[in-house]
Amino acid sequence: MHCLRLQSLIQTVNVFPAMNQIKSRPQLSQRQLIDYCFQHNIRVTAYSPLGSGSLIGNPTLVDIGKKYEKSSAQVMIRWQIQRGVVAIPKSTKRDRLRDNINVFDFSLTEQEMKTIEEM
Repeated sequence: MHCLRLQSLIQTVNVFPAMNQIKSRPQLSQRQLIDYCFQHNIRVTAYSPLGSGSLIGNPTLVDIGKKYEKSSAQVMIRWQIQRGVVAIPKSTKRDRLRDNINVFDFSLTEQEMKTIEEM
């Protein structure tokens, strides 16, 4: 559906957007739309990449995080980054803000990426 909206926009204004900001998180990966954007050199920004906090306690994400000594939130942010998506997590807590940026010292395996994608 969203691909159709984007196609309609492109056909109407005859310009490709530089960025498409979409809601994306585990359990709402938006793979088809993201692939479409990448095929047309449109960058993707994910808002609500932590599912508004609803996925913080997800056992799969928690277990992956334990392997790297990271939180489930850090795992979700890293997942977005590794698939080429800019993630914009929201927090008002200083320690969480610090944790949200501390995601560049580990990488998820291909299997972990697939597991999260298929949630």
